[in-house]
Amino acid sequence: MTQKITILDTVIHDCSESDLYQEIDGFLRQTKLKLLFTPNPEICLHARQNKKFQDVLNQGDMNIPDGFGLKIGAFLSGQQIQHRHTGSDLTKYLLQLAHDRRLTIFIINHPDSLSSLIEIKKSVLNDYPNLKLHGYKSADITNDLLDHINNTKPDIIFTTHGAPIQESLLHQLRDLNITAKLGLGVGGSFDFITGRQTRAPEIMRRLGLEWLFRLYKQPKRINRIFKAVIVFPLICLKHSLAHKDRKPS
Repeated sequence: MTQKITILDTVIHDCSESDLYQEIDGFLRQTKLKLLFTPNPEICLHARQNKKFQDVLNQGDMNIPDGFGLKIGAFLSGQQIQHRHTGSDLTKYLLQLAHDRRLTIFIINHPDSLSSLIEIKKSVLNDYPNLKLHGYKSADITNDLLDHINNTKPDIIFTTHGAPIQESLLHQLRDLNITAKLGLGVGGSFDFITGRQTRAPEIMRRLGLEWLFRLYKQPKRINRIFKAVIVFPLICLKHSLAHKDRKPS
């Protein structure tokens, strides 16, 4: 069963792995593009400061919590998140699903992505040799991109642009009624598949310490990690107290 809560006014859907997969199965049986987003603390903070981006997130079909920090933010807001699903895990699940069901995948890769489209295709097809995989390198929506999508008729579209660009791009594609069933913004998830980046050990992921591993591997991320680990919980607490004070006694 899916529970819907809000964190800093961004809608979050809390559901088990089996319920999530059931929702995805339903999306893939429909004809209109469904949008699956994976907010984390950094994305929620950005949405709080950018109403247009927050509207894009809240108009998505599912916002799955990605990041242990959202559990903490929910707790400090007097709510609860029981499950979280990382974009990397969802990417691998959908690739396997597409491979098994003979679905068609389309990757919109940002020109400045760490992994090139050629690298991504090579690595993905090495792991999923029977996958029907297409892609296009583009920073935004162009007529050529739309032609490629409509000609290949993908079931699933991945974008690698990072927030907030990837979510906004998918939102525009839905408004254009392109031929696809599910859209997912995955940021740098394919970098783990190509080997350009290394995921945190499983024990650290289970304990919610991915941020510590990222800080060790990429010290330049310290400002982003500080916002996610320190600033985000404090703002959630402040937001919760402010709204509590507004409630009638």
